[in-house]
This record gives sequence, C-alpha cells and structure tokens, in this order.
Amino acid sequence: MIAGIDSIRWFDHFETTMGHEAEQAGLLEHSSIVGSAREFIVKRVLRSILPPIIHIGTGKVVDFHGKKSRQIDIIVYDSRFPVFEIQSGIGIYLLEGVIATIEVKSTLTKKSLFEALDNTLSILQLTPGLVSTTASRWMARANAIEAEGYSRKEAMRKAGFEFMPATYVFSFTSKFRAKGLCNNVDKWFCAEGKPVLSDDYCAVLPRVVACGGGLRDVL
Repeated sequence: MIAGIDSIRWFDHFETTMGHEAEQAGLLEHSSIVGSAREFIVKRVLRSILPPIIHIGTGKVVDFHGKKSRQIDIIVYDSRFPVFEIQSGIGIYLLEGVIATIEVKSTLTKKSLFEALDNTLSILQLTPGLVSTTASRWMARANAIEAEGYSRKEAMRKAGFEFMPATYVFSFTSKFRAKGLCNNVDKWFCAEGKPVLSDDYCAVLPRVVACGGGLRDVL
C-alpha cells in the first residue's frame, strides 16, 4: 500500500514538473522549437520509467513492403530490432519493432487533432510482416480467436491488429470539452470514410487521446 501511495506521489510530481517545463517551453517564440521542446519533455519522462531495452525515437515507421508512415513525434521501439537512424533518436523504424507511437501537441485544437489522427492512420495502414519471432505468436493467437467461433480469415485479421503498435495522442492543454473532443474525432472518422483495417474490423483510431490542463469548449 505504501509503495502504491509513493508511486502516485511520484507520478503527481512528474505531472507538475511536466506542466512547469511545458510553460517554460511556451516562452520560446518559434512554434517548431516549442513543439520539439515539449516532445523532449515527454521522451525524458518515458525514458525514466521504461526499461533500458526500450528505445525512444522520432521519425517514420516502415513496413515489410517498404511503405512508410508520416513523420511521427515519438516512437517507442524494441531495441532488439534493427534501428536505422540518421542521428541519435531520429530515423526509420521497422513496424515489427514498434511498440507504440505518440503524437504530442502543445494545445489540442481541431487542426492539431486532425493532424494527429492522420498520423495515427498512417501507422495503422502499414502491413506487419510475419518475422520469425512474430509468426508463431500470431498463428497461436489466430487459432485461439478461431476457436471462439470466427472464420479463419476473420481470426487472422483480428490477430493481425493485435500485433500493430498502440497509438496515442497527448496534448499539454486543450480547447475542447470532452463532448467537443468526441464530436471532432467523429467528424474526422466520417470524413475519412470510417477507416478500418479490413472488413469492418478495428476502427483506425488512437488507443487514447489524453489532454492536460483541463478540457473546455471550442469557441
């Protein structure tokens, strides 16, 4: 119980520190510098809580067909896979090694939300390859899903989605209330033709859209 309380205090402290550092970054005049500074803050927090085997980078994700994603703010990567970097922390990352992606926004507006969702879509439109370590687990999961009553084709597709990276959107502040955020996500979803991976399975959306600083209405 004490450990749990200490963990909560630790994360509360991090939240406060991140807020102060984000405000300091906002004093910079160039918007791209502000964005980079705030991405750095998030990366530093992740490095402090993730094991050393996890690599934190920025760049694009590529699948086994050679198709690339859009530029991604933060890529959480299994360093046991090859890392192709043009400089430290910036490069091209194999889809099979990507654990999660995070889009970082200073303030969540309709424009920045749609940009983040577009980047998320570019990740989930990639095709994972059946590398040796993944193939057996993929097949085992597909077999388990098929045993639940799904067809083999459905089971393979459903299992495939589970091997895709988790995607997230994080913003330090927001101009939305919760209802406005949901409405705008729905607008993007409909405008993109209600994108799914295949045959109405697994809507292409982030796992979580997290906003700090309180949600409020868009004026």
